[in-house]
Amino acid sequence: MEQKSDSEVRLHTFSFGGALTRNNLNFYQRGEHCNSILNGVTIIEGKQHVDHSTLVHHTAPNCESYQQYKQIFDDKAVGVFNGKVS
Repeated sequence: MEQKSDSEVRLHTFSFGGALTRNNLNFYQRGEHCNSILNGVTIIEGKQHVDHSTLVHHTAPNCESYQQYKQIFDDKAVGVFNGKVS
């Protein structure tokens, strides 16, 4: 997703199962005063696997980003969170 000046994006990801689930989010803040808010909830069980990968590119000054991911696993479920800000 590409953001322009004075924009705000709020994204909520909900993952409740699947043998393998992958969520890739890439944000490019191309103008000043952008705000990116990424939230995620994962609740899985058994042998399920959820992988969250986020990348926010701060290419302009005076921008902000927030990431909050909560995960609950039962049995042999596995989850990965890889969040990066550049």
